[in-house]
Amino acid sequence: AVKSGRGNAFIFSGTLSPTSPKVFPVSPKGSPPVAEVLDNTHVRVSWAPRDDLPDLVGYSIAVYDGCSMKYVNARTNMLVSSTEGLRPIPASTTSLDVGGVCQGLRYALAVAAGDADGWKKYSKFSEFVSVD
Repeated sequence: AVKSGRGNAFIFSGTLSPTSPKVFPVSPKGSPPVAEVLDNTHVRVSWAPRDDLPDLVGYSIAVYDGCSMKYVNARTNMLVSSTEGLRPIPASTTSLDVGGVCQGLRYALAVAAGDADGWKKYSKFSEFVSVD
């Protein structure tokens, strides 16, 4: 995925796959996010802010269910299968309730930060959480 657009309004273009260099290997910096199940359709993900990036534009969340990678649409907080056209989650956000998870699946989440120079590598994935 590369940034496109102007200034702080950049959006994703292209698709990240589980083997993409933007997803694996992950950044060794920082702790992985923490995921918790809220109900049978929502998972909350929380992460430490990236204070080391003074020009932070926002974040992207990747969600792995053991079979496929999905991403969080910042406008709806719902899972989508492609990063195409997604806008970053606001830089002031460090916790998000993600909808669209399915009962009976396990999920692990990772967070990437974007700044004026582009997207950084994703964090390590959280521990898997089971949606019952």
